[in-house]
Amino acid sequence: MTGCYQTIGFQNPLDEIDGKYVLSDWGGVNTAFREFNGMRIPCKSEIVWKEETEDFDWFRLEITDIDYNLPVVY
Repeated sequence: MTGCYQTIGFQNPLDEIDGKYVLSDWGGVNTAFREFNGMRIPCKSEIVWKEETEDFDWFRLEITDIDYNLPVVY
């Protein structure tokens, strides 16, 4: 299922400047959603590290299958 678009934003202390960690702006975009076993979740997402001069595409993911609430230890 596509046609939905959702953005997220957050900060993470990953930049070190003069020996101190400072918050960096990060963002993400959920570009597609799909239903798995009756549960609709984002199935395609992109995570971006936002720098002053440009954005860095840090991670892209696609969920193609999912198992959850399994009664086994793994």
